[in-house]
Amino acid sequence: MAAPVHPYNWSVEGFGEQSVRQVVRLSAGGRQLRVRLSNRYGKAPLRIADATVARSGRGAALGPGGLRTLRFGDAREVTIAPGAERVSDSFRLPVRPLTRLTVTLYLTGSAGPVSFHAEGLTTAYRADGNRTRDVTGRPFQGPTTLATYALSDVEVSGPVPGATNATNAENTEDAEDAENGRSAGRSDSRRNAAEGTVVAFGDSITDGSGSTPDTDRRYPDRLAELLTAAGSRLAVVNTGISGNRLLSDNLCYGERALTRFRHDVLARPGVRTAVVLIGINDIGAARSPDTGCGVTPESTARQLIDGHKALIRAARAQGVTVVGATLLPFRNALYGYWSPAKNALRKEVNHWLRTSGAYDRVVDLDRVLRDPADPDRLLAAYDAGDHLHPNDAGMDAIARAVFPYLSHG
Repeated sequence: MAAPVHPYNWSVEGFGEQSVRQVVRLSAGGRQLRVRLSNRYGKAPLRIADATVARSGRGAALGPGGLRTLRFGDAREVTIAPGAERVSDSFRLPVRPLTRLTVTLYLTGSAGPVSFHAEGLTTAYRADGNRTRDVTGRPFQGPTTLATYALSDVEVSGPVPGATNATNAENTEDAEDAENGRSAGRSDSRRNAAEGTVVAFGDSITDGSGSTPDTDRRYPDRLAELLTAAGSRLAVVNTGISGNRLLSDNLCYGERALTRFRHDVLARPGVRTAVVLIGINDIGAARSPDTGCGVTPESTARQLIDGHKALIRAARAQGVTVVGATLLPFRNALYGYWSPAKNALRKEVNHWLRTSGAYDRVVDLDRVLRDPADPDRLLAAYDAGDHLHPNDAGMDAIARAVFPYLSHG
């Protein structure tokens, strides 16, 4: 979640007597779920009169079976104070890894700004009135956005549903209850709940800029797929924020990474490993013209390195393994990001990342994604077109590079 300032989505106007429907893909499977809602950056109470979770269908439609009403302290309505978050009561809904769920919130009197994530890259829908139990999706045929509103997390726990007849067993509540009873006490460790969380932490590259919307092709998405295919029990959480800086707050791109690391990474339930890819915006955006977001101050290599050291200390103090990643090449990047001096600064930071031993492990993404014929430039096959962000193939390359550096559980 970032501060709600972008005018091109629904945050500023808010949601008065409207339902907002959002689709998420889980990285881990289990039987018990909780939904975390956020008003962390709101200026007024966020009033949610009704909320549901269901398996996703096509577009705004819901899939068959499994509709659940969210409750908060056994109440259907919840008011979240400015700066606060609320977690729903736990509810049973057997899900496998990579399951898509649809969360529908009915908001009343919730004037903007509403806390949001600008680059959710999954279509969000809204409709007038309480449409939380609509299964057709037809009331949600108006304008859509790719942002995420008030929805912070879906937390999963409990053993993963078994493979035998699981598709049929998940279609009705009675079948779910029967399947729950049959699987109680299973000792097969491959069916256990997630045993730890990997948090991908960074800027727009982690956030998925350059990947195809509505396809879950961000690198943390691909990493979750690789872990699942390998039989891992690790969950993956994406805490990337497009435009985020390591050292400085930004009106449009959120709190600096140094500040938000504790909330977005270390406060996550079961966090085991953090993968850190951050700093290119401190370098590229420095002294760029103010477009309404504020000016990014110029940083030295020492300041950026000290920032990374602070993240490492915070992670180790909590027993979290921290994996660093080198900064990607960006010659001729749009927005006036690149210059020889800025590139030299990137190389100096990367040299420290590779050689200092400060991080527990280092993934050399610079070498993975660069053009061998022009090492300061992204390989064309991985370039989304702006010479800064990887495309779907580049995201896959990042995930495959990170994967071997994780203890798979």
